[in-house]
Amino acid sequence: MEEEARAHGYHRFYLYTPNQQALYRRLGWKDLEDCHYRGEAVTIMRRDLTPPR
Repeated sequence: MEEEARAHGYHRFYLYTPNQQALYRRLGWKDLEDCHYRGEAVTIMRRDLTPPR
């Protein structure tokens, strides 16, 4: 997925999660902000892609 994203000019992924922040942090994701989305408290997270090899 990362290679495909890079091939299309993307350098960063975003996601939101209501309850899996610890998992994503272990995978290299960073917290951006906590907010409410569709009535649910969520954390928006970001992960920068590694440079191409």
